[in-house]
Amino acid sequence: MAKHLSDDIKIDIAIAYEPDILPSRRRIDFVLERKDDSVFIEVKSVHPNQPDNAATWDRYQDMQRYHPENVNVILKEDWLGGMIYSNMFASRSNFLNYTLLFEERLEEARTAKPGPGIIVFCGSGFHWDVSELEDFADYYLLGKHRVDDPFSHMEQHEIKTKRLNLLWNVDHFAYLKRSIYLAEVTEVRFPVRGPLFGR
Repeated sequence: MAKHLSDDIKIDIAIAYEPDILPSRRRIDFVLERKDDSVFIEVKSVHPNQPDNAATWDRYQDMQRYHPENVNVILKEDWLGGMIYSNMFASRSNFLNYTLLFEERLEEARTAKPGPGIIVFCGSGFHWDVSELEDFADYYLLGKHRVDDPFSHMEQHEIKTKRLNLLWNVDHFAYLKRSIYLAEVTEVRFPVRGPLFGR
């Protein structure tokens, strides 16, 4: 992400890496200092590594009852179905948890200087697809789940039962895809939003 930001010809201001700006001494990955505000960028790798075995397949079959009635997640047991589903589920949980953590630091940073907050989720495209991040970004930015979001009911249940307090202060989500074997960027999408269908 640092290389991508430094190579962007549209960015002609200083980029600080993990600057000491928060009273709590916690850090935000990148801060771009502009004249009247700052841009706060948090970068998180989401790399679940669930096994492909009978237990993950059984879990997939069991979890089908928690999806919306109009959504079918169709996978095959002998085509890594249990692993794919478990990685999808774990990734969605990570999107929520990392966003909650960033919200707190972003709120703290904005007490000193205003500015937009962006969270960048990094992945290889194998363990989770950008369409799954689109679902989460749409939920967060619209304040309600899309009708075709397979994890909407489960996410609502988790937020309610754990009494999670979303601050709704993150302005944008981004996606950075990188090769599994090489430390190089193969795709960047900003901002991440879902298709118009279902809004």
